Amino acid sequence: MTHICLECGLEHAVDEPVAELAEEAVAADAAVTIAEIEASRDVELAKINVKSEEMWRDQELAKLQGRLTGIEETLAKLAPPEPEPVPIVVPEPEPEPVVEPVAAIEPPPLADEPPKQKKRGNPFWS
Repeated sequence: MTHICLECGLEHAVDEPVAELAEEAVAADAAVTIAEIEASRDVELAKINVKSEEMWRDQELAKLQGRLTGIEETLAKLAPPEPEPVPIVVPEPEPEPVVEPVAAIEPPPLADEPPKQKKRGNPFWS
């Protein structure tokens, strides 16, 4: 029996019996089946790991959300309440008082006394 060589492209005689080729084919089929089983096993393990990772992530998320809620509640208790807004009342300016005209005050009449005369002399010694 002959076959064409894939490396050189020439036809070579085959010394192997047909039974050995059949055994190799069966072994190859077995190897393919084993590889398929291992691949499906790997896919199932990956799915299980993804599920466990999702569960862990959900648990961590719930834990962190709980902590955040607790922190927000604590801060709400510690913060002073906001004061109520006080309305600002702008007082109206008071009207200016009306000034009544004052009657001219006349000096009292002078008495019959003559006005005093200034002293003469040095004011330093007085």
